Amino acid sequence: MIVIETLKVPDKIPLTEAELGQTVNLTCDTSGRQSGLFYWYKMNYGHMIQTVVRGIFKDLILENNFTNSRFQVKNMGDKNLLIIRNVSKEDEATYFCQTGAAYQPKFVNGTNLIVNDSQNKKSFHVKQTSDMKSILLGTSVTLQCSLHSEEKEKQSTDQCADKHDVFWFRAESKSNPGFIYADKKSCNKLAGSSCGYRLAKTIRSSSDTGTYYCAVVTGGEILFGEGTKVETTPINRPNA
Repeated sequence: MIVIETLKVPDKIPLTEAELGQTVNLTCDTSGRQSGLFYWYKMNYGHMIQTVVRGIFKDLILENNFTNSRFQVKNMGDKNLLIIRNVSKEDEATYFCQTGAAYQPKFVNGTNLIVNDSQNKKSFHVKQTSDMKSILLGTSVTLQCSLHSEEKEKQSTDQCADKHDVFWFRAESKSNPGFIYADKKSCNKLAGSSCGYRLAKTIRSSSDTGTYYCAVVTGGEILFGEGTKVETTPINRPNA
């Protein structure tokens, strides 16, 4: 029977961050441990574990899926290095190393590898027409907000190429907004690479007044506009 021994007190797996295209060195220190078989594993959440490296003592080889110029394994005495060159987003995973006798291998350590793509990282903000609108009951008002990228480069991605979830809220007070409408349609392309959204609303009674906020979901964030206040104008009746 094969017994796989893990750490008696589970440790948190450390995080290693790298920029896109860099070279990453993952180290497995086997000093003080029974040598013999050795493995590097790669595990992506939701996927089966892949064997990256296997071997006996210092005779280590890469598995078929990793036999390319980007991956290299190197033995330095009690330390085994897994070298990943020109690292990409596909390399993001948790990497484990394992060593020991044939019938009692032990996991030595693990590393969570995160690859940052700073070149394509975007920062967004939402602009909303914040001027107050004062209208008569029964009048339709068009509210507008827009999504802008803070990138200054001319090659900035056209935001209208994607569909964003857009939500509209109405609040009598900013602390208690109420959801009124959701829009998952494509936006209207504005100047540059910005993206515009509109909501047409007929103000039928005083319950339709208040401050309207738009919220755009993009890049895992929800961004709110400044809000547009809508109120009704009193009707001036002539004196009898």
